[in-house]
Amino acid sequence: MNRSKIQHTSLLIIIILSVGCGSSTPEPASVPTESLKADIAFFGSNIIAFSDQARPTDFVAVKDGAIVFVGEKRHWTGEEDELVHIGESALLPSFIDAHGHAAFHTRVSEIENIASPPVGPAQDMAGLIAELNRYSTSRSLVAGEWIVGMDYDNSLLAENRQP
Repeated sequence: MNRSKIQHTSLLIIIILSVGCGSSTPEPASVPTESLKADIAFFGSNIIAFSDQARPTDFVAVKDGAIVFVGEKRHWTGEEDELVHIGESALLPSFIDAHGHAAFHTRVSEIENIASPPVGPAQDMAGLIAELNRYSTSRSLVAGEWIVGMDYDNSLLAENRQP
């Protein structure tokens, strides 16, 4: 997964986690007639609104960190500074992951697993170095670029010491 896709996914997850919307979202017929202005809006067929309303949803508008519209784009009478086409991604307005795993998993895609078995591949120093080299090569990293590892525990390596 490239960095821009991860950043876009992270933005979507941040919006999902930080902005709430409930069943009080107005039905399209009751949307104010004055033109709304949104900082950012998301458009796509995979927007899943958690509400009692059984209406199609393909558009979410956000202003000052709050969702101001959830519904069909054809019912949106406002304008937005930025429109994000979410493509095949999914957006769940009002979904709040209080424990943080959803946001963590976007970061994990950029972290190398250097745990010891059975969780990871690092059995000894040679295996640890080989795994870091494999990761570096697979990501086409350049000299000096950081590698972030996860679950390293020197006490589980055969040598039982730090590198």
